[in-house]
Amino acid sequence: MENKDDSITSSKLGDTVFKHLFRNKKYLRELIHLLTKLDLSSLSDDEIRINDDDIFYQKFNDLVVEINKQFLVFCEHQSTWNPNMPMRFGFYAFDLYRKRLGHGGIYSHSLSKFPTPRFYVIYNGIKPVPSNTLYLRDAFEHPESAQLDLQAYVLDVRNIDNLEKLSTMHPLYGYSYLIKLIKQNQTLGYTRDEAVSLAVKECISKDILKEYLETNLEEVAKVFSKEDLENAMLEGAKLTGIAEGEAIGRIKGKIELLLEMNRTPSEISTQLNIPLSDVQKITTELSKMDAF
Repeated sequence: MENKDDSITSSKLGDTVFKHLFRNKKYLRELIHLLTKLDLSSLSDDEIRINDDDIFYQKFNDLVVEINKQFLVFCEHQSTWNPNMPMRFGFYAFDLYRKRLGHGGIYSHSLSKFPTPRFYVIYNGIKPVPSNTLYLRDAFEHPESAQLDLQAYVLDVRNIDNLEKLSTMHPLYGYSYLIKLIKQNQTLGYTRDEAVSLAVKECISKDILKEYLETNLEEVAKVFSKEDLENAMLEGAKLTGIAEGEAIGRIKGKIELLLEMNRTPSEISTQLNIPLSDVQKITTELSKMDAF
């Protein structure tokens, strides 16, 4: 089906459905207003600029918008809960500012000014979130005396009840509903592709994201494929493994995540290209940990 919305057809190949959906400026305006309460009525679409800087686009689920001398980072978080998001955001911010400052700019005799950062986590993971606000200072050994801090707001969209104040026509409600349907269909035994197809049909029948899904049906199917989704979800596991500094940590993280996605040990062995006996051993260890 031909896509009639240039803001969507111009999306990057690596986009998730979240980024693909909110590249549409109409939907993006609604997302920004919901989370920031900014009045965008006087701004043209050209003044709401999606930042395609490589620093941010290397991060799979992050949508960065520059507006009114602010930059807003919206990160969809589908993996197991990651408490290190403020540190990740901090890296983003300083990388961006360093690039904007340019070579030698730090030695200027005048104060350099930068867009004000605001950070938002759209959480759609597996376990409940412990807090709706994250602080960088909590990562320091003495947080009470930390002189460097960063705050990130978390919106948990796993449960539709959390969005009960939103109209069913709001794109974030629609996106959350779509994800919920897909997960429910998977628990009923449908394959990933079947689960997505059934969820899309139900949303269209209920007039939820109908225009978007009908207009971008083929593109949604492509970016919501099993491989793309699993790569996005495994990003959290890779970050965990890197933090541990051990190859076994990466493998355990991936196996745990795939188990939560109802993959069998045999399927995991094939997908990760590691011996089935190793998968079974790690699965047993994880089961013992869950028992505590």
